[in-house]
Amino acid sequence: MRGVTLPKLSQLQYLNLPGCVNAPVEDLISLELLEEFGESFICGCYRMKKLFPWAILQDLKNLEKLSVRWCAEMEEIIGREEAEGSIKSSSTSTTADLPKLKQLHLRDLPE
Repeated sequence: MRGVTLPKLSQLQYLNLPGCVNAPVEDLISLELLEEFGESFICGCYRMKKLFPWAILQDLKNLEKLSVRWCAEMEEIIGREEAEGSIKSSSTSTTADLPKLKQLHLRDLPE
């Protein structure tokens, strides 16, 4: 597959994708472009379980606004860190660092 050069992008949106289970961020967007995103809006992705994998967290350092709404099966906004092919124990405390995050909107998600 041949790469496509896109202009500087500032938003990532997943809107009304009822059959999407995981956001295919790594498959659709180069990691360099992720560094440019300042806003992400996810709405109506009813079956989505995990939004961002832990592996790309450092590439979201410029994210200022994150809004997740109407995702009835969402389990994780930022996936757990994996170690040696398995998820680390929940007793291991890991902090997600989004240094520029100013607004976080979570609405109509499971408890």
